[in-house]
Amino acid sequence: MDMWQLMSQMMGAWGMGMMLLNFVIGVLFLALLIVGIIAGLRWIFGQGTPGLLNPRESALDILKKRYARGDLTKEEFEAKKLDIA
Repeated sequence: MDMWQLMSQMMGAWGMGMMLLNFVIGVLFLALLIVGIIAGLRWIFGQGTPGLLNPRESALDILKKRYARGDLTKEEFEAKKLDIA
């Protein structure tokens, strides 16, 4: 009797199929665990992709808001706009 027949008898009706299924489930679990750890670390340390996860205002947007609030005169706004362009 060879090894595969012996293992099949020991495992009963399910045979090698159940062993293979357990292996696949284990590998998937480890992959999900690793992905979860990486995602958690990225969330904790804020290493998201700019524009998708961490949208940031541009310098021009900030300048426009300051002008709209009245912090800058029209001349200051135009001068600073040329500086950042």
